[in-house]
Amino acid sequence: MVDRNERQKTTLLYVMDPHCGWCFGFGVVIEQLFEHYRNDDQVRFEVLPGGLFVPKILTSKDFAEGKRSIWERISHLSGVTVSNSYFANVIGEGGYLDSEVPCRVINTASHLCPDRLIPFMEALLTQEFTHGRNISDYISTESVIEKFGFDLGELRTVFDSELMAKTTCENFRRASTIADGYPVLFAATESGEMKALAKGFAPLDRLKKRVDEIVNSTQAV
Repeated sequence: MVDRNERQKTTLLYVMDPHCGWCFGFGVVIEQLFEHYRNDDQVRFEVLPGGLFVPKILTSKDFAEGKRSIWERISHLSGVTVSNSYFANVIGEGGYLDSEVPCRVINTASHLCPDRLIPFMEALLTQEFTHGRNISDYISTESVIEKFGFDLGELRTVFDSELMAKTTCENFRRASTIADGYPVLFAATESGEMKALAKGFAPLDRLKKRVDEIVNSTQAV
């Protein structure tokens, strides 16, 4: 058995976008992974929102129909389903997708309370893909913000700050340098290694095994 003092501190870096269907499909696994390591002080989670739709795009009936085949693959692999209201109200004709707003909300929540970030992030995606509320609109995020105990006024003040605008832009830049698609889960260790654990989707058991192998390896001297 490896002594706890010899275990590597590891950051699980999750690169995602709140409008990404594959991220919603992988989200159940990410949340289970977070719960599994929640009380392990050698493992921390960091979310890096990537800005998939920056600048924003207009949606249409053709755009929505083109996503149905993608969702068939996501559902087959992950078991999650998407609501008809998502196709009608989020990506249907006359709508738009803007990643800047929900990415900045995620960055703001991370700044205020990182311990709540993973379940908060997954609830935001559920708001869009299950409940059909387009989180490109800040108003659509407010019920989730309140549900997780954030003060609406405080979060909006930080969201609107110059610091959060700069943080969001910097995270977009950083994500573009390490990932060519979403989602990607990396493990970054004290020894300076960064390994990709999953791209697109991976089952929970496989991820736990890989994380345990990394954390329990002896640090390089």
